[in-house]
Amino acid sequence: MVELEKFSLVSDKGPYLSINEDGAVVDVENQLYFLCDGFGGSNIGDKYVARVEKKLNDFYNGFITDPDKTLPYLFDPQYLLATNIIQNALIHSHKDLLEENSSRKSNEKGGVAGVFATLSDDILSLLSIGNCKCYLLRDGSISLLNQVQTFSDFSNYQYKDIANTLPLSGLGVFEHIKISVREVRLKKDDVLMLLSDGIYGKLNETELMSVMLRPGINFRECLDKLIYMANAKGNKDNQSGVILKFS
Repeated sequence: MVELEKFSLVSDKGPYLSINEDGAVVDVENQLYFLCDGFGGSNIGDKYVARVEKKLNDFYNGFITDPDKTLPYLFDPQYLLATNIIQNALIHSHKDLLEENSSRKSNEKGGVAGVFATLSDDILSLLSIGNCKCYLLRDGSISLLNQVQTFSDFSNYQYKDIANTLPLSGLGVFEHIKISVREVRLKKDDVLMLLSDGIYGKLNETELMSVMLRPGINFRECLDKLIYMANAKGNKDNQSGVILKFS
């Protein structure tokens, strides 16, 4: 069994935008960790992120307090109950946003990308949609844990930089969604990094590791340094990051 030892979280509007449409949550009591990136029409992404955060927390907490409740959308026996609960919570949030979008004009609609995780003993349930990333740092190496959905594979070369982080999907966008689902067995001293594209979009994995492995640096300093480096390379997006260490 592993437990959360320490964490740091930052969510900022970034150097250019006036509104922060990102969001991040670390619920230590329920071992629920997630990061969201809202997008769409003017002044909508931030509202949709707040809506998803509340829906997800309410849904998850409802099942934690009442284990006899029935999952409303699906149950996949190959995954843990916690994984199924999060997937149902995301579908629930998706349907809520989809209904809200149905009454809006095209330029007023929005969506939410994100990466969502919870811990059961030493098994991490990891679900994602859109362009947020979750990295695992273990034994001095880094690996991307989730499947990122962006337009990068469909873009011409001249638009490649933008398309690398442009979300291909999100909660509330299309009627049918594909949520990436994975379960990972964690070890002691593992570190997870949940990042929005405002941080990782301008940085490669070598640069991420160079900051994380600096002697004596704490997690908040790591996030601040990564944000500084991304902005120095021209980032204009909102920026959110969560770093979690397990022991």
